[in-house]
Amino acid sequence: MKLITSILLSVMVLAVSCFYGQDTKIEEAKTVFSAKLYAVSNFQVGSPLIGNGVEITKSFSPSISWGKEYGNYNEVELTGIRFLKNARSKEMMFGSRYSYNWRLFNNSETNRFSYYIGAGVSANYSYGWSDYNEKNRNILIATSIIPRVNIKIGNRMYLDVNLPYNFYGHSFCKNESGFSNSSNFDKGNTDMAFPNKFTVNVGVAIKF
Repeated sequence: MKLITSILLSVMVLAVSCFYGQDTKIEEAKTVFSAKLYAVSNFQVGSPLIGNGVEITKSFSPSISWGKEYGNYNEVELTGIRFLKNARSKEMMFGSRYSYNWRLFNNSETNRFSYYIGAGVSANYSYGWSDYNEKNRNILIATSIIPRVNIKIGNRMYLDVNLPYNFYGHSFCKNESGFSNSSNFDKGNTDMAFPNKFTVNVGVAIKF
């Protein structure tokens, strides 16, 4: 854990130094918007369910970004949305992440590869209920660091490959069950630091 912490701190120091060393040309550049669609792969290393193995799940995630052309930019990603329904219960889930991404190294617009380091915060909310008068709510807030590379494939298109890592998260859950005038409540808070879970996003982006 000390090694991971040292690496994260070193990367953030590098990002801040690159930010203050940005070219005036980039600061005065026009603002551009991009729409992206990510193919998302989640890797879970070890858990009570899989033991010492690796669990891999795949999904798709859209996002939109805006910022100075060839400079730093903001991104909002829809990390998850789900609605489940069966004969006696229902569940809905919504998740999103905001990140600010600093351009590293050279800010030249002629470079095919552009490197970034991002800092993000994500939120997930889920709510489920059933005909047995049971309800459960879960809210997860997480902070992340996001190494990123953009690969130029045209004047308006590029590939975005990034690895969001949620190094700290806080979860709040509330479960409720009861009938008539009696109710039972169960609340809980959980803190998570440096979990053994990694995400790889590979997306196609179009500028407009």
